[in-house]
Amino acid sequence: MRPLDATEVLNVWEHGLNQPTLERALILIAAACPELDSDAVAKLSIGARDARLLQLREWMFGSQLLNTAQCPQCGERVEWEGETTELRIQAVDDADSAEEFNLEVDGYRLRFRLLTSMEIAAVMAAAQSDRNIGSTALIKRCVVSAD
Repeated sequence: MRPLDATEVLNVWEHGLNQPTLERALILIAAACPELDSDAVAKLSIGARDARLLQLREWMFGSQLLNTAQCPQCGERVEWEGETTELRIQAVDDADSAEEFNLEVDGYRLRFRLLTSMEIAAVMAAAQSDRNIGSTALIKRCVVSAD
């Protein structure tokens, strides 16, 4: 992965202009990760994908975050500052996209894998025709087994 120069940022902007947010994120990562083909980019786990986006953001704009949100109940706007380092959990890792994980609690065992952008896109596309598809479809895509 590498930082983008001004021309590359402009090209990414133009290419992603009429694309959904998810597709724009993948276009941005593909430009910064020429060592990965588009299929490999789409198969990154959400964590690995977002870590790359966060790294690009730091390279392009620095680590300071100026945030705003609006309360859904009263409508009041809240502003706060933060650092990208507060969001980072671990280093970018390609390996996590293919791994399976185990979780055991109170005698129950769940075997799962991390979601990818491809799976989110598939569920979003299916939800266009069936509004009842949602988080259950995502869970079905990542759960390998439950005992």
